Amino acid sequence: WDTTTVADGNYTINATASNDTAAFSHALNVTIDNTAPIITLYEPGNSNQTTNATINFSFSVDEISHANAVCDLYTNIGGTFQANQSNITNDHGNVSNLTAGINRLQFEQDIAEAEITWGVLCNDSTSRQAWSSNFTFTYDISAPTISSNTPTGTLTDSTPTIQFTATDNLVGTVSCRYSLDNDEGFNDLDHLMTEAGTTFSRIHEGLSDKTYTVYSKCRDNI
Repeated sequence: WDTTTVADGNYTINATASNDTAAFSHALNVTIDNTAPIITLYEPGNSNQTTNATINFSFSVDEISHANAVCDLYTNIGGTFQANQSNITNDHGNVSNLTAGINRLQFEQDIAEAEITWGVLCNDSTSRQAWSSNFTFTYDISAPTISSNTPTGTLTDSTPTIQFTATDNLVGTVSCRYSLDNDEGFNDLDHLMTEAGTTFSRIHEGLSDKTYTVYSKCRDNI
């Protein structure tokens, strides 16, 4: 029986033998699997950002015999794209007895801030192997750094340019605001800055003779 052109699925083969006086029948259940696993990644999503120290990875496997499929989670955490074999639930990164639903792995380890690439490799019961596509997400827990605040000291200009530098170690998109004598949350600061690369500035009008404190805050897009 050439099964290479038979659709994947569970089949029953019935065989009957007989002679003039008796007959014997036997049923054999078989699974036809001509297709490698099909893997779909879900979370963390491609191009997403996260600040969660515990990272949940979720994927699904489309495979006729889920219970006999074995999958490994690959990441570049540590610098090399390889099967992650530490601090991963479900046998340290090797997940067996898969279900037809979404399978989840979980990191509970210190992870350096970085762009992290992950993917899944699965083998089915016939040793067919398949890779998922790879997803890349950003793990970033640090706020932007602000430096070079100007102006300082005594001013004679009532419309000075408030200016400083703000950089982020991973995320390129940074927004900044400032306020005079009002140290509030980011969205409560009065003035949105104009960005030119890593330099943020704004002309402040209407100063009167008094002492001012400039409160500035920046945030990235995570």
